[in-house]
Amino acid sequence: MKITANKVDGFIKSLNPAIRAVLVYGPDSGLVRERIDSLSAVIVDDLADPFNIAGFQSSSVAKNPVRLIDEVLAISFGGGRRVLVVNEGGDNLTSAMSAVLDSAATDHPLAALVIVGAGNLTPRSSLRRLFENHKACAALACFPDDEAGLMQLVRDSLGKDGININSQALNAATALMGNNRQANRREIEKLVLFAGPGGHLSEEMVLACLGDGAEA
Repeated sequence: MKITANKVDGFIKSLNPAIRAVLVYGPDSGLVRERIDSLSAVIVDDLADPFNIAGFQSSSVAKNPVRLIDEVLAISFGGGRRVLVVNEGGDNLTSAMSAVLDSAATDHPLAALVIVGAGNLTPRSSLRRLFENHKACAALACFPDDEAGLMQLVRDSLGKDGININSQALNAATALMGNNRQANRREIEKLVLFAGPGGHLSEEMVLACLGDGAEA
């Protein structure tokens, strides 16, 4: 199924246990990584736990699709579901993913959740069509934030630490940011450290904090 942009956060927070695989794709690689981590965190408590989360390259899975099924069926030492992250997904992965979805054995509550990360996939992509059309799958597109979305990201992130920012400062901050979600979050973290909890950011403070880095 295809998840529209305004429903992505809700989909992740209330991930349906019936979902067996999720495709996270798009030109914003930082946002792709962020959503992969958010989805993984819904299933496992520790993203560094090698027993409950495992990463693979699409090319290796495509060469040995049976391995993916075996990994999906592998039992976690601590109980619960595992997460399998397949990186650099492309149409070479379609056959392997189809095999997983066609297997009755993998349709089990404790079968691992497969998360595929990919770059920009066109509507003609066989992998994208598979995830958009299968009822047990979901496809999440990751495009760079527009101006309004970026402003909201800054407000929300600063708001968690009770930091106020006026409109001029907000405009200056977003003007100095780019098209990668993770890079933008690092810039926001600089502002949080610069202002401190409960602080206030003026336009001059934003330029002093981010100006040199953005210019470079």
